[in-house]
Amino acid sequence: MFAKQAVSIVRRQDGARAVWLRGSAGSYEVVKAISVQGAPDEVFGTLLNRLSEEKVPLHGLVLGVAGSAATLRYHRLPPVPDWRLKLILKYETEEMAEKSGEPLSSDYIPLEIPESAGDDEVHLLGMGKEHELLPQITQIEAVGGRVRQAIPNALGVIHGYLGSFKATPDETVLIADIGEEESHLGIVREGRLLFARTVAFGTGELDDLIGRRLDLAIAEAILVRQRAQTGHLPEEIRAGVEATLRTWNGQLGQLVVSSVTFCRSQTKIQELSPDRLLLAGEGAALALSQNLSVLGVPDQIEPLDPNVSGESSGPPEEWAPVIGWAAASLDSRGRRLDLLPSEFRKKREFRERTRFLYGAAGALILAVLLQGLAGKLEHTRADKARSVAKTWRQKMSSWDQTEAQSKLSNQKFENRENRLKEEILTGSFTMEILDQLSKEIPDAISLEKISTRRVDGDGELGLEIMLEGSADNADGDGIDHLQSLREFFDLRPRIQRAVIKPGNLDQGRYPFELLISPDATMPEGSSGRSRRSPRSQRGSF
Repeated sequence: MFAKQAVSIVRRQDGARAVWLRGSAGSYEVVKAISVQGAPDEVFGTLLNRLSEEKVPLHGLVLGVAGSAATLRYHRLPPVPDWRLKLILKYETEEMAEKSGEPLSSDYIPLEIPESAGDDEVHLLGMGKEHELLPQITQIEAVGGRVRQAIPNALGVIHGYLGSFKATPDETVLIADIGEEESHLGIVREGRLLFARTVAFGTGELDDLIGRRLDLAIAEAILVRQRAQTGHLPEEIRAGVEATLRTWNGQLGQLVVSSVTFCRSQTKIQELSPDRLLLAGEGAALALSQNLSVLGVPDQIEPLDPNVSGESSGPPEEWAPVIGWAAASLDSRGRRLDLLPSEFRKKREFRERTRFLYGAAGALILAVLLQGLAGKLEHTRADKARSVAKTWRQKMSSWDQTEAQSKLSNQKFENRENRLKEEILTGSFTMEILDQLSKEIPDAISLEKISTRRVDGDGELGLEIMLEGSADNADGDGIDHLQSLREFFDLRPRIQRAVIKPGNLDQGRYPFELLISPDATMPEGSSGRSRRSPRSQRGSF
């Protein structure tokens, strides 16, 4: 079975029905709807043979459980941990099993009661009589089917509604599934299940009433009821049959009202009042043909027509419960009671785990094969990639060699260019100083030697010119003449440093050394002093 499809089957008094449903809530499709006639002991075999012929999946069937084989009980409990809740309901089931003297399967669901109804939580506990379920399940398996879930008939019509329609705000809907021997009533508010019950009342009750009223055998009474359903009654029995129908409808109305009262008691929602009554099952048409004029029954009464695509062989309200059992199996919110006996539940869990293991093993084998193929492809791609990488490495090595040779050549040209720049700057500065000396040197100053030298300094040019000579002190102003000489060079734009060192007076003259440089900073180990503001503090003795 796929997760998005389910096949439900149910045994009826004179046959069985099955629905193959596919899709999800709000968009279900009836793929097949099949009905067969037959004796109770043989009908499942007949139905499954028909399903097999129609290519309907037989593994993972959903079995509808009649009210005679299922019991629904309500429990109001304060909020408790899940483990404790399971323990409480387990004890409840064991106590019921001890009282009945037979094993019971069980399951429970929390009811979605509004918080305003109280602090307690309400849980619906379902218990199935295994001595009635096991023969049906065994019979289905004997003819090639497999039951995956067993859902009470009381919830089938409710799931048929929940899976077909969107919830309407503030709307309370009462749903009645009128069967042959029993009827099922449920109450839904804003798409939330509040109540469900099964009562021993159905079209069989009407057959008994007609038979007693008209003194007919049951088979004849059934024929009369079917003719009444179509409106074709002989005049001589019309009045008696219509009186019987009014009695039966009155009983149905009382069941509807009592269900609402029972729901109020269980949920503590005292203002609960149904807005609509939806009818389904074999007796829906009869109930719709009469006036349920009972106080408390909603005025709006309609047939339950499931909002599903596909077609079923008969009135849609009669197929609504069977569609509902399949929809319950597909309910993504898990709002279903599964009464499958523990023996078959363990088998189902084992099959699902085994299927999972087989699937995991298959996935592992496939992954290994894919990994091997991927490894082979990767090896091929790796060889090709290595070849391409080798080619590119050779090209890059060639480019590196070419780049290195170009850098070497560029460095040679750059060095040559720098030397030329230095020579030009040095020559230019030296020629400028010599030109100034030829024009501006005072008469009292005699030059004896001019020398240039390169120094390692912070400036760009790294050049010094040393002037050596003497100043005449005949007029007693030899030192002033030296100061004037220094100031003369100190005012020249390109000279950043002018430092003069006078010697001792010798034969009426002051010997001196004058250091001139275009660099602002005195090089380390050179004569003179380094200054950070050469233009404001250039010369000194």
